[in-house]
Amino acid sequence: MSSSAKDIAEIKVCRQLASRYSGDALAEMFGAAKPNYEASELIVSSLRSLVAKRSVDISLIQFLDGHRNSNLEDVIREADLLTILLKTGSSYRTSQDLLAVDLLVQNHGEAALASKLWPAYLERETNQVASRLLRAQFWRWTHFEYTQIFKLLGLGGDIDKVLTHPNLIIFNYYMHVLMMENRIERYSPINSFIDVFGEVPTARMLEAAKKSESVINYQVGLFKKWQTQSLKDIKARFAGDPARIDKDLFERYEAYLNSQTAKPQ
Repeated sequence: MSSSAKDIAEIKVCRQLASRYSGDALAEMFGAAKPNYEASELIVSSLRSLVAKRSVDISLIQFLDGHRNSNLEDVIREADLLTILLKTGSSYRTSQDLLAVDLLVQNHGEAALASKLWPAYLERETNQVASRLLRAQFWRWTHFEYTQIFKLLGLGGDIDKVLTHPNLIIFNYYMHVLMMENRIERYSPINSFIDVFGEVPTARMLEAAKKSESVINYQVGLFKKWQTQSLKDIKARFAGDPARIDKDLFERYEAYLNSQTAKPQ
């Protein structure tokens, strides 16, 4: 059995034990058990070792199972959660952090967990626990395509609401972390919109949106992509389903091109 398969099997046993017995009951069962038969002694001995080895995991499972129906924000702020995670003696992402995120996602969902971890991450009082769990959740996400994460966070629905969706900042931060960790070479936020919604709907959405700093940055990102193509080819992609806003869009794009030409070399 591989190390990872063994870990998964052990965690499953821990979850079964933790959901049925308290910590004291487990200690009493396996700390003082004196089986009469060799086979049962071997089983109890193995379980005793497992309970001792996975004591932090068991405490974590018991804590989160006990808060299954609690408000997620309250769970993250619980001092006991950080106390359990700190028992590992490590401040970096641990198997316990990953286990906690797995359980929280099962109980509350991927998007809900991320949306509560982000504000907790920004607060000094809850940053320590939230940063550990956020890193663990980001690690989970590396097993998916980034467009899947975009949709998991609820960003793939109504294109007209994506710019104001509170989870957009979380997604962009996640992609920034991937760049900082050299997991991806380069990331332009506009690519996620185009890959999920398509180029034409994205361009029209940005033109129709109120011109905040972030919207302008997204639109400039689009225009930079267009700079490598002919204007005729770009306009041809819009011709199949023309819209009134296209005139304003291309006037803005041509003004952008002129501003780039006017810049001193």
